[in-house]
Amino acid sequence: MDKVSIHNRQIGDLVNQNKVRAYVLHYFGIRFYEYPEKTLEQICKEKELSVERVIRELESPAAMFLEEDLPLISYPIDLIMEYLKHAHFLFIKRKLPYIAGLIDNFKADHADYESIERDLKTFFPMFLEDFIHHIYEEEDSLFVYIHALDKVSRKMVICLKFTF
Repeated sequence: MDKVSIHNRQIGDLVNQNKVRAYVLHYFGIRFYEYPEKTLEQICKEKELSVERVIRELESPAAMFLEEDLPLISYPIDLIMEYLKHAHFLFIKRKLPYIAGLIDNFKADHADYESIERDLKTFFPMFLEDFIHHIYEEEDSLFVYIHALDKVSRKMVICLKFTF
């Protein structure tokens, strides 16, 4: 997309064209749903942000590598587990707060959606707690088990009985 045209596009249009942009804008403190009619340039001036930097970040998700492009089979297990731990960290520290913010700020504009709003606001915190617990449990137990299996497969240790 032409950088000049992005300057003058409304926030709502930018997000509707590519939903990932909502997350990028959130990273810069721009809640897309609060400024749907303002242009990117207007909101960047208001928030004292470099419009060029925001545009670079808006365009970068498409340029980033895709997980399915990673040749994981060729990487050592330790590197893969560190990659997964980093992905977990980013998800917990960035994406889950973004999702929680969307849910917290969701206001049903119609009676048909009030129950959805109530359900989301009731059950998301419980899901969040369970999900984070699951991630840490995975790292503390499954990753240890995988690491031990890797050592056995590379004959670094002898496996007489393998239990945890």
